[in-house]
Amino acid sequence: MRYLLATTFMAIIVCACTLVFAQETTPPENNSSAPAKSPNAEKIHELMVQKRDTLNDYYKVVYAKYLAGQVAIVKVYDAESNLMSAKLDLAESDDERLELHKARVKLLKEQESKLYAYTQSGQVPAGEHLQGKSRRIAAEIELLREEDRQR
Repeated sequence: MRYLLATTFMAIIVCACTLVFAQETTPPENNSSAPAKSPNAEKIHELMVQKRDTLNDYYKVVYAKYLAGQVAIVKVYDAESNLMSAKLDLAESDDERLELHKARVKLLKEQESKLYAYTQSGQVPAGEHLQGKSRRIAAEIELLREEDRQR
């Protein structure tokens, strides 16, 4: 019995010493407010710039095709919306993000109203305006979330 008690007591002391040693050798937490930079951050940024530039070129091509009567206005709106999203992804400041969100909502409201008119006149298939409406609602939600985040 004495042997069991002594062994248990020794085990407790060893565990306590190990915990104290582990706490003393643990490096302090990094309390800096800046997030750690990803090892791929530069490459990601380069690719995001390439994406934005490619979508800008695509928008120009689609718009030219629309003017030539080769594609429907819906294609132009899709390209324009994707370009705006890519620009938003590259925003570097809170103010820039907020302004881009507001510009995107404004753009999508205009598209929605035009799509509704085109749908009513039969220039685009029935229901196409609902996709524009859905896109505008999603953009408004993102704008409100951004405003909340910045408060």
